[in-house]
Amino acid sequence: MVAAMELFQDILEEKEHPCNEVTYGTMINGKLYADKRIRPSVDCFNPIIHSLYRDGRMDEALNLLQDIMKLGVVPSVLTYTSLVHGLCKYGRWEEAKRFLIDMLRNGISPDVQTYNVLIDSLCKEDRIEEAISLFIFYRVLFLAGKSIKCSIHELITVFLLLAHIKSN
Repeated sequence: MVAAMELFQDILEEKEHPCNEVTYGTMINGKLYADKRIRPSVDCFNPIIHSLYRDGRMDEALNLLQDIMKLGVVPSVLTYTSLVHGLCKYGRWEEAKRFLIDMLRNGISPDVQTYNVLIDSLCKEDRIEEAISLFIFYRVLFLAGKSIKCSIHELITVFLLLAHIKSN
């Protein structure tokens, strides 16, 4: 741990390679792991996952998710939304759908930001009919008083509807 802290100090002093969220998050997490009394929360990992996907390093973000889950850290709606956003951004739509279903299976409901990410991503891919269908689904949930929570069954129904629209 001492060597890692010395390396971090050298990086801080060097102006050519400025630190970013991933560097700081890695150091914080390393420090937490070294002290077995402190267990990192998902909030320690969310900025790192977000930065990784934003930098186009989706596989690393997905691997980090697996690592934190092995540690017993439960992903949050923000964790899932960041990953879904990255998967959509890089055209990995089937994986994004699986993440949404996993999210629901783990008892985490998509929030407004999750739906915004999906609708925005669909529009950017010129998948307007699918975006409109998802928006309508979201509005129906909202107006039905379900807020924005939905069940796995409801989400699968939307995916089937989207597939039908896409095939016509």
